[in-house]
Amino acid sequence: MATLQCTTLFPLFFQLQAEGVDETCVTFVLHEQDHTLGNALRYMIMKNPEVVFCGYSITHPSEDKINLRIQTKGVPAIDSFRRGLCELTTVCEHVLATFETENYIFSRPEAIGILHHGNLIGTNTVWNQSVLTRTCQENHEK
Repeated sequence: MATLQCTTLFPLFFQLQAEGVDETCVTFVLHEQDHTLGNALRYMIMKNPEVVFCGYSITHPSEDKINLRIQTKGVPAIDSFRRGLCELTTVCEHVLATFETENYIFSRPEAIGILHHGNLIGTNTVWNQSVLTRTCQENHEK
């Protein structure tokens, strides 16, 4: 069994264990992870039509790692793994941006109004949601 450090994606978080030479059937060992990442990542990877099987297991409750198995229809499993990570990251970024926007709107008494087609109305100023998102990001960076 060959073990490769995969430091380009998330250093120190996982190792790639390739059994044999078949790149379409690979087990990834994600260290310091649990069901939170395992289930979300499994779901995102299974949305890929090239993936035949994706499942994860935690070998023992006292071990701080999960085994994620991916089998594909001819494409390398590492590509499906990367795609799943990217798609999950995109979803998480969207959820965070939406939360920060709504939190900003809620925390500003003058901004409370009716949201209509992406614009917040009901005050003297029409608030465009993209402006609010940008403002939230600027506040978050400070």
